[in-house]
Amino acid sequence: MKSNNESPARTSKVETYAQRPSQPWLRLPVFLVVAVVMVTLSAVTVLTDSSSRNVWQQSAGTVPQPAIIYLGFKSSDEIEFDDDQEDFIYKNEDIVAFVLDATEPTSGTFSIYFDGSECGLTDANLDDFEILDDGMLIFTLRSEFTIEGLGEVDDSDVISYTSASGTESCGTFGYYVRGEAVGLTQGEEDIDALGVDEDGSLVISTIGTAIVPGIDDSELEVKDTDLIKWDAETETWSLYFNGSDVDLTDTSEDIRSVWLDAFNAAQGIQNIYLTLSGDFDVESDNDDEGDKNDVEGCSLL
Repeated sequence: MKSNNESPARTSKVETYAQRPSQPWLRLPVFLVVAVVMVTLSAVTVLTDSSSRNVWQQSAGTVPQPAIIYLGFKSSDEIEFDDDQEDFIYKNEDIVAFVLDATEPTSGTFSIYFDGSECGLTDANLDDFEILDDGMLIFTLRSEFTIEGLGEVDDSDVISYTSASGTESCGTFGYYVRGEAVGLTQGEEDIDALGVDEDGSLVISTIGTAIVPGIDDSELEVKDTDLIKWDAETETWSLYFNGSDVDLTDTSEDIRSVWLDAFNAAQGIQNIYLTLSGDFDVESDNDDEGDKNDVEGCSLL
């Protein structure tokens, strides 16, 4: 996957503690940064989906940490280092890449993957994003914002960005999905987490309780702990992940970002990764807990 900035001006190395990576990359927003950034991956869990319940089960090993992690941040800040290296500065409209050192798995390097301010997104505050296989970036914003060429976009919209070719520094923005066109019309229905399923369908979570078009002219009511999937052919939403089935019910357990890995045909599973708005405790066949700085991994069977 190619960055829009092949030689980032802002790079820094940081010590971290992580499991050996096996997935190629992962992108998720992080909501708090301290002097030494620690990206914690929870113990692996297996999620079994049946008609009546979702079950978390303990599996052998740990969720593998990807070789590259793409991050977004809630606010602009900097990462301070104790040694002589320059502090790493980032903004809330940026996407940051953290690349693990292959020869030294407890260290890695930060760089700017997407510099939002260079392309007119100063203080836009990316809420969640996805890097598609063809290199297109799609994202949603934390609040309404005016983008040149599009006008005012809503925080229920999903915006696309295609990198420029040749010598131009910035590419083009467009609408990937208009929120009101897919039934996201209320304030509680703004998007705060988005991903793309293996079949190309959009998967989202909303900031609050949403009532959206379901199958057979029905209405589907979902909470901010759920994930829903858009079917462009039928123009309906369906429940993709029911958070309450695994005891994600507290206000601190709002899904804030999601990444959906490709389906592993050999194992018959699909790994997904989540960050939540605060302290969380999932419960089923096993228990697992963490906070807003953690990435929770599970596998859909």
